[in-house]
Amino acid sequence: MPRTTEGGLPHIVSDKINDNELWDDTLLKGSSRFASVEDGPAAGNELRLPGRKGIWIIRLGETSLNGSLGDFVATFSGLAVVRGADDMLTIDDPEYGEIHFHA
Repeated sequence: MPRTTEGGLPHIVSDKINDNELWDDTLLKGSSRFASVEDGPAAGNELRLPGRKGIWIIRLGETSLNGSLGDFVATFSGLAVVRGADDMLTIDDPEYGEIHFHA
């Protein structure tokens, strides 16, 4: 069993990853730096995070609601996951407030 978490993305998307963020009215952040799969059938179409407890944040936006790409980046670039007691994960989203997940 792989010691990573994985996400399948079209090659055109995985090429846009900068460190661990992707913009274009979509924010993609990982708990560590993403690695692009370079070999095999998933080459260029899959991103991985090391470890089995990788955390992915995927935040979608809409220009009519969030404004320009610069506005979207300014609003959501600070999104982060905080791991609390009993593996509770919390994100403080600027639009929705605190969101809690059970890991």
